[in-house]
Amino acid sequence: MVNSETNLKIRRKRNAVIPIAQAENKITHSSFWDKGQDFTSDHRLAFDRFLEDITSMSMSMTTGTPVQPSPSPMAPVPTMASVTPVAPVSAPTLPPVVDPIPSAPSSVSAPTSGPVTSTTVAPVASTFTSAPATETTASPVSSNLTTVAPVPPATVVPSNRTSTPTLAPTPDRASATPVPNDNCDFLLRDPALLNVLLTVSNSSLIEDESTPQGAAYRWMGNTTNTSATELCGDPAKSLSLYSLIVLYFSTEGATWTNNTGWLVTPDYCEWYGITCNADGDVTEIALDSNNLQGTPPNELGAIESLEVLSAFSNNLTGTLPAVLNWPNLKFIDVENNQLIGPAFPTTLALLTALEVYRVSNNLLTGELATAPFLQLQQLRELWIAANAVVGSIPTTISSAAGLDSFIFYNNAITGQIPTEIGLLNLTEFLAYSNLLSGPIPTPFWNNTYLVDLRLEGNDLLGTVASDIGELTYLQSLRLAGNSFTGTLPPEITRLSNLAILSVGGTSLSGTIRDAFEPFTALEFADFSQALFTGTLPASIFDVPTIKALYFNGNDLTGSIPANYASAPELYDLFLNDNALTGSIPAIVQGQLSNLTELLLDNNSLEGVMPASVCDLRVSGALTLLTADHCSEPPEVVCDCCDSCSSEVP
Repeated sequence: MVNSETNLKIRRKRNAVIPIAQAENKITHSSFWDKGQDFTSDHRLAFDRFLEDITSMSMSMTTGTPVQPSPSPMAPVPTMASVTPVAPVSAPTLPPVVDPIPSAPSSVSAPTSGPVTSTTVAPVASTFTSAPATETTASPVSSNLTTVAPVPPATVVPSNRTSTPTLAPTPDRASATPVPNDNCDFLLRDPALLNVLLTVSNSSLIEDESTPQGAAYRWMGNTTNTSATELCGDPAKSLSLYSLIVLYFSTEGATWTNNTGWLVTPDYCEWYGITCNADGDVTEIALDSNNLQGTPPNELGAIESLEVLSAFSNNLTGTLPAVLNWPNLKFIDVENNQLIGPAFPTTLALLTALEVYRVSNNLLTGELATAPFLQLQQLRELWIAANAVVGSIPTTISSAAGLDSFIFYNNAITGQIPTEIGLLNLTEFLAYSNLLSGPIPTPFWNNTYLVDLRLEGNDLLGTVASDIGELTYLQSLRLAGNSFTGTLPPEITRLSNLAILSVGGTSLSGTIRDAFEPFTALEFADFSQALFTGTLPASIFDVPTIKALYFNGNDLTGSIPANYASAPELYDLFLNDNALTGSIPAIVQGQLSNLTELLLDNNSLEGVMPASVCDLRVSGALTLLTADHCSEPPEVVCDCCDSCSSEVP
């Protein structure tokens, strides 16, 4: 039995007192139940009263109220059948020393005065039930403490441990700043927080203050951040806070372009780039073009509520997080960084809700065939351009039935375009600068909603099918730099929404149909370095939006159309290296005012360069003008042309 004098001494030396629950646990498990002693009812009664006095001491230390001695051990008491022994736990979590709280937590019962049938000591993995008490009992901690993530003490020095954490001394409550919260009371935050963080980080990283993990743990353990205790009732929020702080320290957060709110308040929903839902769960991390430098930490995988991760145009290095636990993730964009490793980590297949995956312009490697198309059936955008991805396009791509944007230019993708591509409804297919070969399969043209089709810079062959006329939504058609043969089908004139038409650098032949009247948005047309014959299509010069025309390097004949100066936005006109004849038409003042380059050499033109054209070098933007004026005698007399040594070959 602990008398009042002993209790008073204990209260005066509260920092030397063994924590109540630790003592109770130690006595309960080590001295009585574990040893299986056969006690009389008197012994059991004494034990009950001892536990009662231990609980009373906890209240006395907090409120300053002297402990009232318990009744004699021989007084009648309820049977010990109500006392439920529990098995020892490996790392007991200590109950709180209760300080005055402004209002009772909504999830915790208010203090009860007067006799009660039992006093519930803060549960950890199981419930400790003590004997009846006659004094006021502390508000019991909610029974969800098995998942509580408390805030660490003021100064935390992580101790080396193998299994059970070494508990830090309880700080003097007279000097501590009470912090109200709605989930839990004051706890020994250091070991409890460690138990939570060890689920996502290695202990050696947490205990090393020089690591981002150690810095994050130290920040969370700083009592100046005491409002973090509001998260102690929800480990998921504690892990979100911890993971974001690790991200901050891993990517030089102090030098970010914008780090407003970060580490100023533990309410991460107020931090720049962080979006939360109504429950305070992180749903979006958007730190685009924000000078992040370093490796994104694996701890980010602990934010299970995350739906959007966007960090393009930074200086991120290392690999993509290897541990991903984002069942709700829909959007990833880490383009324009310096990430290495596999473009398709094995954990990517776990993100079954993923709709957008953008990793272009990094240093990623791997086989395109390893892309988990079978699992990513919600995928809409796959952007892996400008990396070092190899292999062929797998036929399983059709499993991602919702895929509408496939961008993989500037890689080393080989093989033929699979016919299964025709089962999709693509709007973008950007495959330029790869090693694709063979013909374009006929089913490919079933993608009638295509807006942007770029196949230039491959080794594709065969003809351009008349089915191309079905792609009436096309705004960009680029087939240049392949081995296509045959003629341009007349159906191409149905593509009146085109802004870019590029078929140069091929073996296409025949005439260029003079039927560009429907093209009201065309800006760029490249027919260069091919085998086209016939005359220049005059109607293309009447397209009001045309800016660049390249007809050079063909076998075009006839004269320059008189309306060649009608295009008000034209800045490039390359007619060189053909078989054009006749004279160069004069222009009206004000025409071709935006023209910067006019190449007319290596033709059979003759006469004198019109003065109205020469005036463009003074009044306009013309910087390069060539003609056949260097022969003796010159075929075209031109005093304003560039010198022969500077002419474009």
